[in-house]
Amino acid sequence: EMLRVTGVQTCALPISFLALQAWTGIFCGIYMVILAVTDNCALTSFITHFTEDVFGFFISIVFISMGLENIMDKFQEPEGYSSTAQVLLTVATLYVGLKLNGCVNTNFFNETVRGLVSDLAVPLSVIIFALVGHFAQGPLDAPLKPLPVPLQFEPTQADRAWLVAGLGDTKCIWVGAIAALPLLLLNFVDQNVTTLLTHHPDHKLKKGGAFHYNLMVLGVMTAVLPLFGCPVVVGALPHSPQFAGALAQTEIVRENGLQTKRIIKVFENRVSPLIVGAFIVASLAIVSSMSVLPYCVICDALFLFMGVTGLPGNQLFERLKLAITEPALYPPLPFAKGDVPLLQMHLFTALQFSAAAVLFIVENSAIALGFPIFLILMIPLRASISTITCGIISQKTVDILDHKDEASLQQEDDEQLGKARWNISQSTMSSFASSKHAETLQIGRAHV
Repeated sequence: EMLRVTGVQTCALPISFLALQAWTGIFCGIYMVILAVTDNCALTSFITHFTEDVFGFFISIVFISMGLENIMDKFQEPEGYSSTAQVLLTVATLYVGLKLNGCVNTNFFNETVRGLVSDLAVPLSVIIFALVGHFAQGPLDAPLKPLPVPLQFEPTQADRAWLVAGLGDTKCIWVGAIAALPLLLLNFVDQNVTTLLTHHPDHKLKKGGAFHYNLMVLGVMTAVLPLFGCPVVVGALPHSPQFAGALAQTEIVRENGLQTKRIIKVFENRVSPLIVGAFIVASLAIVSSMSVLPYCVICDALFLFMGVTGLPGNQLFERLKLAITEPALYPPLPFAKGDVPLLQMHLFTALQFSAAAVLFIVENSAIALGFPIFLILMIPLRASISTITCGIISQKTVDILDHKDEASLQQEDDEQLGKARWNISQSTMSSFASSKHAETLQIGRAHV
């Protein structure tokens, strides 16, 4: 078997999968640390909103497709469980989760309660329908597939040690060194695009993105975890930007008959993610108890929830909706209609959607190993849209729809802020030096 970036692809290689996965992780981790310490995360500046929207849209569609595939599998291979009951439970969990998540946009209760219910939408819906499934499957004679978890925290194979065996196989070493390259590209783009989306200007974050530090930490984890048979860490979308949204203080803005949510500030801290990680580690002590959770609630409903909630706000998704909306009923757009002809906007959206479709096809094909390469190609594709379309989509339209001017202004603001901080620092140092010099002279005169 051979590791591919989106899963496991079987091929005729007479080597241990776990040993190959370990060496792939080791080399990928080393590559990532090298990129981080050599300032290569600066290449992220070439990633624009075009690539961010394509990748974010693709990730959401993958989550949705995985949830739908799980639902279809229940009818094709029921395994002795009630397919109908599981689908009903999946739909109910998804519906209630989406309704609770949208509670923040309603008029019920006060702002604090609405925000709390919205933030706890996932655990509340899971708890509710896990209880419904537990108490209903007996009387209704509708057995539900439980979450497949081990009886205790240990290697999945009882005869296997914690540390992966066969690491001395030279074939695993050189194959792993090559197999780590596409995984490196995927991790680099995924991590940095996630950071860019999380630090979107609308979030109004005060602290900058730790691009190099994040990639280095992820590299260390990528190198260490596969040594124990754990899969490499990939995929930070869409839950990372959603986590920033959960920490945000928002307000409802009503304008021209439309209601939108605007972020006032985000409570930036390290405590919240630390607590999340601590709870995940603590759950290992009761891993066997998780078998009471229905598989359809955790894997099917939550996959669908992650995908559906990851679409709103994605510019590609929002423009796709405009394609089937009457122009007179368009919501306020971030640009003047006279600056961007509707035909060019729809063609730009179609091209962007086609790029996401290509990624989805590649991810589910025999050439899935090349997925990161196709993802990287989104960058030159964006730069050559006007040329590819023979000027039908003007460069001006591309720049406006890709928020190039907005990004340039943001960069100029950052540079001006940096210069201002430098000037303040120099002024402070000069004032301090002058005061110390005057103090020295005054002491000298007093001594005389």
